Amino acid sequence: MSMLPADLLATFDALFAEAVAAGEPDPTAMALATADAGGSPSVRMVLLKAHGPDGFVFYTHVDGRKGRELAANPRASNVMGQIIRWREEGDFDGLAMRWDHLVLAGDPANARAEAQGNVKGDIFACPDGLMLDARGVLWIQTDAHASQMNQGEFARIGNNQMLACDRTTGEVRRFLTGPVNCEITGATLTPDGRTMFINVQHPGETSSDRSDPDEPNRFSRWPFGGRPRSATVAIRRRDGGPIGT
Repeated sequence: MSMLPADLLATFDALFAEAVAAGEPDPTAMALATADAGGSPSVRMVLLKAHGPDGFVFYTHVDGRKGRELAANPRASNVMGQIIRWREEGDFDGLAMRWDHLVLAGDPANARAEAQGNVKGDIFACPDGLMLDARGVLWIQTDAHASQMNQGEFARIGNNQMLACDRTTGEVRRFLTGPVNCEITGATLTPDGRTMFINVQHPGETSSDRSDPDEPNRFSRWPFGGRPRSATVAIRRRDGGPIGT
């Protein structure tokens, strides 16, 4: 990859011209990979109709498999993630489901439209863990990799975090932010909703996933000031009230 020019569109132009010059029967035939609503990938051959700074144009039937998958995952190079809401049709014996996008993660300040998202409130990326509390609030936990955070399209998003989402309005508010390069995961509440438990995994992780034994606390000293440690955290309100109210 280090030999590729910075402008990947220029790279494509050069390779496409090479295919045309080689006399390929149809150099516009391309392998297009998409993913369904569940994240399972599929690849099929399609014809390229145009390309430029705005992206690549392929033709596909809107009701065909590719059309359905593009509707479920509409963003190219989707590094931000999304939350999909599923509704079962019928009772427990329902044979089908309906779905929609609750929220597309991202930062509206990003230049690339696919990385802007449509978050109403505090921005986030890479939603991972979800918990629905008794009041219907959706709690979101994120897991961006250490090689992504605080740079490029993630520059303004910050560390991994936990947020609360009002599913009726779509409003999202940040609840907590984790230590450097950790993952926030594993939320649960006590029956009275007054104590929340979360897990903080691999604080101080390096971008290569391998810690340096000579500098174990290079990126973090959480939680006690020495070598970073994963931990379970108990959260309570100072006034003893229910969490998130």
